[in-house]
Amino acid sequence: MAKKPTNPEPTPQPRHRDDLGRNALVNLLENIDGAQTMKDAGKPQEEDIGYVETAIAEFKATPGVSCDGGAIFFGITLGRITLDVTFSDASGEVSITYMAKRRD
Repeated sequence: MAKKPTNPEPTPQPRHRDDLGRNALVNLLENIDGAQTMKDAGKPQEEDIGYVETAIAEFKATPGVSCDGGAIFFGITLGRITLDVTFSDASGEVSITYMAKRRD
């Protein structure tokens, strides 16, 4: 009788729940998606921009996150909010470009 193959238990990927900088980055990107949802719903552009500026300020205020050598820029390209972020934290320097998700 053939032996059933055993499937090894999946190895969980390490989580960075204690990494304040990376958690703050995820929150920032989620807020950018939220601003895109507001924009797509027809909210005034000033309200969208205020939401993004507040999200950026909260990110910059995160303990351990330094934007001194970097910058954060955002704009609207072809109806989508885009974000360029360069910052450093205990894990090193990070530079990303992000385009907000659309909820169609």
